[in-house]
Amino acid sequence: MRRFSWLALACTASLVLFGCDDEESDDGSTDAASECAASDSPALLQIDNQTGNTMAEVTMRACDGSDLVMFPLPDGGLATGSETTIDLPAPGCWILSYAGEGCFNDPKHQTPIAGVCGGETHVWQASSATHTCAGAGW
Repeated sequence: MRRFSWLALACTASLVLFGCDDEESDDGSTDAASECAASDSPALLQIDNQTGNTMAEVTMRACDGSDLVMFPLPDGGLATGSETTIDLPAPGCWILSYAGEGCFNDPKHQTPIAGVCGGETHVWQASSATHTCAGAGW
């Protein structure tokens, strides 16, 4: 019991001493989009599919977990060896995943923490390095 108390005290003291960086808002999340200059142009995502399978859908989740957008890729999906450019839901930091033909990326891909601003394009080259298929290896 006494050991736990000292451990809890040490952890609490380190939080007080080191605190949080200035980039965090009151709720503890970072707002990368606020660092972008105002722009009428959308933030773009260029997807280069080098996975070996067709991507049917891209899922985009804001890095702070606040937004989730599922984007079905048109024309039967994005075939391997193809690329397309789509609008990101908003400027900022996004965690990206794809699904198609029973496959997905693991781990998920993340845009820069500083965010993708309006008028900028983030290139995501999805490759076999993070490509996982259900039932593979069984």
